[in-house]
Amino acid sequence: MKNKLSNIKQITRAGYEYQDLIGIRELLRFYRDKNLYDCITLEFPNKDEFAALDDVVCKIKDQDKYKLIQVKFSVDGETYYCDWKWLISKKETGKSLIQKWSKTILEKLSNNQLLEAKIVTNKMPSAEIKNILKENKIVWCNISAEQKSILIEQIGSEENCKLFFENCTFEFLQDDLNVLDNSLFNEYIGISDYKGDWEFFKSYVKNTSMCTNQKITREILANIIQCCPPKKTS
Repeated sequence: MKNKLSNIKQITRAGYEYQDLIGIRELLRFYRDKNLYDCITLEFPNKDEFAALDDVVCKIKDQDKYKLIQVKFSVDGETYYCDWKWLISKKETGKSLIQKWSKTILEKLSNNQLLEAKIVTNKMPSAEIKNILKENKIVWCNISAEQKSILIEQIGSEENCKLFFENCTFEFLQDDLNVLDNSLFNEYIGISDYKGDWEFFKSYVKNTSMCTNQKITREILANIIQCCPPKKTS
């Protein structure tokens, strides 16, 4: 982030706003193409079903498959890198990000339920990670032997590691919150025929992400995008 945040409340609020905007980006894609999904759920309520890949859960149209998006926000994405330390560090009794993500991805692959899994972050990749990326995926054969041994220990086997990295995409989205907001606002205005209300739409997304199992269908989405909140009478 170019605008530095100074306290925990600012950081927490910015993180949720960043996540909401990534959800909005997917909702706008859904609105433009009704054949993409059956529905989108923000902050999927059943933590056992999608675990650490549940920020934006998109059910593929007429299929029992999903696109899963997890959003990871940093107070300063240009200073705190996406590196191996961030990906594999864990507390004594906890699990690393890699362990959490791989568990869900491998489970959904085994059930033939995964179309795509994506990690969206404002962190920049470290030089080491950048050098082993191809088409936004970490290439297993390019990882050092030292890191491979740690990953095999955490994920369970070399085969599982390969499957995980082949099916996990990283998007390093460096936009400032205001830049991202303005970009999505322009998309929103274009598809709402200048009739919608951006702040109302963002408020709807924020509130929906706090609801239990609120599935956003194309019909619901179309109604909200074209809706203007009532104005107070004088």
